[in-house]
Amino acid sequence: MAGSKPLENALYAEIYARLAQDDSTVPYRKNGYWYSTRFEPGKEHPIFVRRKISLEAPEEILLDANLHAVGHGYYRIEALEISPDSGWLAYCEDTVGRRQFTLRFKNLGTGEILPIAIADVEPDLAWANDNKTLWTSIRRYRSACRSARTPMIELGISPSTCF
Repeated sequence: MAGSKPLENALYAEIYARLAQDDSTVPYRKNGYWYSTRFEPGKEHPIFVRRKISLEAPEEILLDANLHAVGHGYYRIEALEISPDSGWLAYCEDTVGRRQFTLRFKNLGTGEILPIAIADVEPDLAWANDNKTLWTSIRRYRSACRSARTPMIELGISPSTCF
């Protein structure tokens, strides 16, 4: 396999050169904010942003996956969900590469990421209208890679009492 390394590197360089380095998604509007995802040249992971009321408003970075990926061989963020009052962000991250997601919460008013980390969730999230209750699916058997329960998670309550 060592003999094919130069070809592998050449193919990788050609494919990489064809990718847009400063790509972004089309903004969409939700609850008075414009949300989009962008990539910066030389960085591997997306940056999730929003702008209040207008596309010309200052950009607010919700999550920079490049910062969160530091120290991980693999990193992926999936299922970002904003609470109905636009004050909380729930997101799932995988640092293993086997769709083994951990649920995390960020207070968008203060920028604080809560120390709560709920492992073995599916990246399917839904906020209740009270802005503190979230629904997700929990895997019962990690080896089977399938969900088994759909608990309610309430901010401010210990995760162990929610299951």
